[in-house]
Parts: sequence; structure tokens; C-alpha cells
Amino acid sequence: MQIIVYVPSVMPNKKHFKTGIIFFLYSFIIGYGGIALTSFLYLWTDNKVWIWSGTCVYGFSWILFGIGFVLSGKEGLRYFRRNKK
Repeated sequence: MQIIVYVPSVMPNKKHFKTGIIFFLYSFIIGYGGIALTSFLYLWTDNKVWIWSGTCVYGFSWILFGIGFVLSGKEGLRYFRRNKK
């Protein structure tokens, strides 16, 4: 039986790094865009379903952020923060 250990600081494949960065980007777009859209829809329709939908969308964006962090590690987070501005 072979045990595979994943070390985030040593990335033999840049494909994981780039995929993680894409997940970071999508998490921000979906999180903030989803909150803005569902807030607008709540104010327009006065239906409380949009508040719960916004909460679910924002939670989903954190799941995407976590997947991106697992794929790209701390280096990916530093890269994204540095190049976001």
C-alpha cells in the first residue's frame, strides 16, 4: 500500500495552482455578485426567499474558496491577493 502525501509548498503540477486561482476568482465573483443580485431582488419583490437564496449563494462561494485554497495552497492565496489590485 502506497501512502501519498500532498505538500502544498511543493507543487509538481502548475495545473492545480492555476485551477485554484480560478476557483478563488469565481468565489469572489459568485459571492459578492450573488449577494448584490439577491439583495436587489429582495428589495424589488419584497420576498424573503431572496434573503435565504443570498445566504446560500454566499455560502457556496466560501466552498469554492476552500476548494481553491486546497488546490493552490498558501502560495496561490498570496499570488491572488498580490495580483488582485
